[in-house]
Order: sequence, then C-alpha cells, then structure tokens
Amino acid sequence: LSHTKNSVITFLDSLILRFINPTVKTLHIWTDGPSSQFKNKFIAAILPWLAQKHLIDIEWHYFATSHGKGCVDGIGGTVKRQVAEKVKQRRAIVKNACTFFECTQLLDTVTQFEYIDTTQISNFVMGEIINIFDSAVDVKGIKSIHHMQVFYGNVISRKAVTRPHSLYVLNTGDEVSSSKVSDSHSSAGNEIKVNSFVKIISGSYKGYYAVVLNKSYGNEW
Repeated sequence: LSHTKNSVITFLDSLILRFINPTVKTLHIWTDGPSSQFKNKFIAAILPWLAQKHLIDIEWHYFATSHGKGCVDGIGGTVKRQVAEKVKQRRAIVKNACTFFECTQLLDTVTQFEYIDTTQISNFVMGEIINIFDSAVDVKGIKSIHHMQVFYGNVISRKAVTRPHSLYVLNTGDEVSSSKVSDSHSSAGNEIKVNSFVKIISGSYKGYYAVVLNKSYGNEW
C-alpha cells in the first residue's frame, strides 16, 4: 500500500466522481498534514486542475498536529476491527489491499468501499498530471499552512496567526504581502492588471484579498 501524491489524487478524483453530487458547489476536505501525502507542493499544484475538471470549488483544511482525530478515524478503526474479527472467525484471509477489500464486502455496514489498484493509479497520473507535478514549485513555509483554497485558477492560503496580512499563492510560490499588493482605491488603479490580486482597504470586506476580474474607465474597478 502506497500513500503518495499519486494515490492521493487518484483516490480523490474517484471519490468526487462517485460520491459528490453535481449540484455541490464547494468541496471542503479535512485531513491531517503529512508532507508525503496531503500537505506538499504537488497537492497545491494539482488542485486547480481538479477543480476545473469537476467544476467545483475546493478548500483543503489541515488539522493541527496531534489534533486530527475525528469521525474518519473512527470509521476506519471500526472497519479494521470488523475485518480482523472475520479473519479470527476464519471467514476471510487478508493478505493485501485486494483481499482486505473483498472482506469488507462481507461486513454488515452502510460504509461504502472502493478498490483502486496500482495499475489504475499509474494510468491516471500519466500525461497531464505528471507534467503538473513536474512543474510544481516549492512552497516556502508550507508546513505552517492550515488551509488551501482554489481561487480563480490559483491556490491561495493565509497564515492567519503568524502573518495575517500576507496572502500566499501556493501553486506559483508567490507571496502577496500588504507592502506588495495594490489597494482598491489606488490612484494608479489603471495600472493594475486583470487577474492580479488586490487588498480591499474599506467597506464591509476591508482586509480581504480579491482578484480583479475586469476594469472600467477611471479609478473605479
């Protein structure tokens, strides 16, 4: 069993296809933060592709270290215990992931299971996904990030505790600090390009970051 970026993205794509209703607008993912699986530059790079493929907004939340036990852990623990009981009763033989999956089909549970083998994973990550992984940029300070969000084709995050006025564009490696970002009332507003990040300095959304979608004449945009 391999818990790598390849298996994570394959499983996630399959779960969205099978279990997420097409009417869902935003998918919130909660996990712990191991760098080999969920919190790394490869996940940051692939999320925009995944969001575009399924036409869904994606937000990935990470539990703080040693604070990630939840319902998912309980479900997994219960399934493992039930499978172990089948083995003790000599009603099943578990040698690998495939035979474990076969045993789950004998359980009296509403939990749904899916088996994905290594060949499926290898086939899924070929081509475009491999190119995305190969071009993924390093993300400075990613270990301290607790949230990633797909935002108009980019993956952004804010370090709300250590640096609350900085915005991180994770899939490009850029940091947009309050000293670099353009404000929404700038006299140089006409110089700001569409799709650039801005910081709102007045009104109900003061302190928030936004993306410029279009500009009108003058300084109102």
